[in-house]
Amino acid sequence: MTRTAIVAISRNGAALGRKLAKRLANDPTLYLDRRFLDEEDNAIAFDLPARPLVQRVFQESDQLVLFMPVGVTVRLLAPCLDHKHRDPAVVCVD
Repeated sequence: MTRTAIVAISRNGAALGRKLAKRLANDPTLYLDRRFLDEEDNAIAFDLPARPLVQRVFQESDQLVLFMPVGVTVRLLAPCLDHKHRDPAVVCVD
């Protein structure tokens, strides 16, 4: 089974992440900044900084969708990169 993680660090990113999570068939794991978590969310809350979470889900997932600026994504993931055939697929929505 493909493991997909969706991570959002902004209010707008959280709204888009919720929509995407509902539409993906493989039951993704949604991670939302605690400040933007709603009671009805089926999501895991996290506190900033996002670095520990993003680096952990990079190791645990097959696919990542990150709702954050591209520059932040590059800085967070650079230390994790190994090989394009082994690393998870990453989509950044800025």
